Amino acid sequence: MRRLDLTLTARPTLTRSITMHGRRRLGLLAAALLPVTVLAATTLAGGPAQAAPTNPAPIKYVALGDSYSSGSGASGATGPCTKSPNSYPPLWAKAHAVASFTNMTCGGATMDTVTLTQLSGLKTDTTMVTMTVGGNDVGFVSIVAQCLARGDAACQRAVNEQIAKKAQYVKKAGELAAKIKAKAPNAKLYLLGYPYLFETGPTCPTGPSLNQKQRQILHGGVDFLDDSLAEVAAANGFTYVDVRAAFAGHSSCGTPPWITGLGAPPVPLHPNDAGYLGGYLPALTAVTG
Repeated sequence: MRRLDLTLTARPTLTRSITMHGRRRLGLLAAALLPVTVLAATTLAGGPAQAAPTNPAPIKYVALGDSYSSGSGASGATGPCTKSPNSYPPLWAKAHAVASFTNMTCGGATMDTVTLTQLSGLKTDTTMVTMTVGGNDVGFVSIVAQCLARGDAACQRAVNEQIAKKAQYVKKAGELAAKIKAKAPNAKLYLLGYPYLFETGPTCPTGPSLNQKQRQILHGGVDFLDDSLAEVAAANGFTYVDVRAAFAGHSSCGTPPWITGLGAPPVPLHPNDAGYLGGYLPALTAVTG
């Protein structure tokens, strides 16, 4: 100890140098630690730390509608309502791991029968509703039958008669939409349209069909129905889901066909498995995520 004291005493300049150098090092160390200390203090004080992500609300899904919703033309369709696990509602529910799924759809349903027999599936905690309806109200099966049996002029008259009733259909669909919203006030509502039944080219290569003129007439009939449904959706807070583009090239005359042909099992002129998986499901997923 004495030797060290003598050495330091004998060299005051060196002592001052060591002392100043040490102070500079302590100063630099303090400066380096300051941001860390401030950051830690800010975090502990509840500053701009990122909030923990919240879990999304559970999806409680109810499906309404006719045979295009129930999947009458798809494989596995069973029961009096011809419900298939390969139609778009169960496919969407399976892909999104919903908290609950209630399938009220039924082949042959009209707007009136949806009102009378399907709305009981809706609850105040329902968060999502889908529906395809209207084809039976305009009598599309009857129109196709007239086109087949009575020729071009009768085909056009049958479509024109339905177009003349547009205001009636829009009013009824609007009333149905209001009832759905009243029973499921917290739900997001999706109204899905119909695909074209036939391609309008010169021939129908995949099987027997109507002639080109009749297929063009029916093309216009689908446009009338879908445009009416889009109008109803816009006026009543539904999201309209247009599937016509999704089915382009894949009608009952397409290759490959996503719509069953005339006389084809299990039900003619309805989406098959490919139509739901490649047409309806992607169109619905595009607007719901």
